[in-house]
Amino acid sequence: MGELFAVDEVDTIHGVGTTMITTAGSIRAITVAPGFAAVASAMSGSALAGACAGKDDLLVDLLSRAAGRVEQIGNACSDTGNELIDTEEESANGFRALGDF
Repeated sequence: MGELFAVDEVDTIHGVGTTMITTAGSIRAITVAPGFAAVASAMSGSALAGACAGKDDLLVDLLSRAAGRVEQIGNACSDTGNELIDTEEESANGFRALGDF
């Protein structure tokens, strides 16, 4: 490797992918305490209680979706790094084959 793409470039792309995947795991590990539900319960019948109803589930859903997107980006980075390696190897093989003529 290193003819078309520097090893550092591919390592950087793989590093970003790994960091993004780790970050997605950290996002998924966030525990959402029943904060909104506690307010809704404590102030039942109030406008604030109505506004807080179901917001804990909404927050969990939003965090889950964000983690999924971050993980997709991480996987795309890892795949891109692998594609660069494969492309470089294929190109090098092609140039070597041309030299055989």
